[in-house]
Amino acid sequence: MNCLKNFRPQMRYHKRSKASFSFLRVRILICLCLLLSVLLSASSCVLPWNYMGAAGTDASVIAERDSNLDRQSLVQELATCISDVTQIDYVYHSIPAAQLDGISYADFYAYILALTRLNIGTGPITSFRFVPQKESQSITDSIAANAADYKSLLQATIPVEIFYGNEQTGGSPVYIYIQEDVNGTAYLSNIWVKECLNIFDFAGLYFGALEKENSEAVASLIKGSHVPKDGEFSPAVINYMAGELTSYYRVRVKSTFTEYRLESLDISQLTYLQPEVLDDISVNYQTRTVRFVRNSQNHVSIKDSVNKSLASKELFLYMNGEKTIRIGYPADSKTFKDLLGEPVGATYGMQFSPNASQGINQQIIDLTYASVSVTIQGSFYDDGSWDGQITRIRLLTPDQGAFMGTTIFVGMTRDALLMLYPFADQTDYTLTVTQDDQDFKMAFTFADDQNRTVTGVQLDLAG
Repeated sequence: MNCLKNFRPQMRYHKRSKASFSFLRVRILICLCLLLSVLLSASSCVLPWNYMGAAGTDASVIAERDSNLDRQSLVQELATCISDVTQIDYVYHSIPAAQLDGISYADFYAYILALTRLNIGTGPITSFRFVPQKESQSITDSIAANAADYKSLLQATIPVEIFYGNEQTGGSPVYIYIQEDVNGTAYLSNIWVKECLNIFDFAGLYFGALEKENSEAVASLIKGSHVPKDGEFSPAVINYMAGELTSYYRVRVKSTFTEYRLESLDISQLTYLQPEVLDDISVNYQTRTVRFVRNSQNHVSIKDSVNKSLASKELFLYMNGEKTIRIGYPADSKTFKDLLGEPVGATYGMQFSPNASQGINQQIIDLTYASVSVTIQGSFYDDGSWDGQITRIRLLTPDQGAFMGTTIFVGMTRDALLMLYPFADQTDYTLTVTQDDQDFKMAFTFADDQNRTVTGVQLDLAG
């Protein structure tokens, strides 16, 4: 349950005389006493503090303070300056140095400015909650999947869910993070801040290059984001990717970088939401997300896909240059014999059908030819004939006579595939398309050779 909201973002600090400061201090103590029972009973933490910090109201008090902030007070200080950047200087000097872990003022300032992008369109932070242990472990485990070098830091990391005044219902949770040492002292890790800023700054360079339509800079960032062990992309592929991205942003992405909302930021990744992007027919606006993910080389990989749907021609099997069968189409044994000849192997099996209770079962018929296999869902008859619907086509061997469409075949290089579908790597080399309310999916396998030669192509009727 979230608790709100005696939150006054416009309160400003003015230097007072010693007498007036004493009076103010008494008032603050009274207010804190009144609020204590609320804070103790709440399952999430309210933000009743004013914008001059949760731990003090005068520079002399700050200078003399030597006691550490508890975890709640530390988060309150961070939330204060995230909601109002004019308070960054005050908050930085309000937090005991030990709890800043050697973070410079410049890095603290840059980190808070980065986190303010979580607020775009949502208003100030109004409350927060410390994530329960089980949920917290799940979050940090997810981060560790792309930040294996930081497991010890993640063991000390505490996710904190934050809430806003104008927050949209149904959105994904938004988190900021602090750390806690073995003695239970809360702090903000210097390493955490620097590594988050590395990803944040990389994303800024990338979007800046796109807004300037600087394809060369985009290509350089794409090249640096790939993992060498996965095989280098050719300069032609990288330049093609950069050109496609630059064109896409010029034509389709109508929101500027300053309008992108930061959805998440941690040491493993950053996600931006682009609020106004034209759809495929350039009629309506939709939202779009772009991610930057730390890879196994501890560099940042760009997950910004201008996906091309699987072309219609790729749904047809071409044999020796002739169009033959199509995935999803009706089929029968006579037609297949005329088009493909006799199979070298055939297997038949039953498949459960929703109509089985009515005595109707679908059969799966797998036919194998020299370089192709085809799966049909239908019926097999006593005379050896069959009919049904084609649900799978597989290219099995590097036979230059067997193609999906006129361009895809076993034996082509990965670079050749990427010159057709330049962002297939970002969908794990799975291409999709929907036609006539049917979903189709094409997947590829590769050899572990220099060219990453295609060793198999499988086209499925997915739904």
